[in-house]
Amino acid sequence: MDIWESDVRNKVARKAISLPTRDGTYLEFLSKKGYELITDSLENRRRNIQLLNVKQVVSEEGNLTKATVFIPKGSEKYFLDKVKEYAEKETKKGNPRNAPLINSIEDIKLALLESFWRPSEIRLIPQEIKTWCEVWVRIPEIITDNSSNFEIVNRQLDSFRELLNRNEIECKSNS
Repeated sequence: MDIWESDVRNKVARKAISLPTRDGTYLEFLSKKGYELITDSLENRRRNIQLLNVKQVVSEEGNLTKATVFIPKGSEKYFLDKVKEYAEKETKKGNPRNAPLINSIEDIKLALLESFWRPSEIRLIPQEIKTWCEVWVRIPEIITDNSSNFEIVNRQLDSFRELLNRNEIECKSNS
């Protein structure tokens, strides 16, 4: 599939300039114009497939929904299996299996920086002029009521700060 090949090329390029990557792929799902994307079916906690954000895009041609999803390495087949079931299996009522989800999707592509930004703030993405940004670092390893959480958070933040330093991106000292 084109998306997976493109993702592999991107990961190789990131490693060439030593940018760390989470072991997985970020995809953006787009609804058909005028239709709601069935976002509940885009997440699977058991497989660590995470729905990261959902955005409504308003336009004259019709509104659409965008959803950014993280798919960990080893779970890439999850959505391919849903499409295969749609094509090959039926529900008890005789409808294609997974029809609500599959019928609501117009396009799937690799997520870009804009996929993680709120639509009203896309114009704020730094370009040539240095701009302060607030970054939220997602730390999925947090364990409820565990004293090692502090260490996990600090390790993740240290890793993020190191990435910023290597790429000569300034970070406020109180962050």
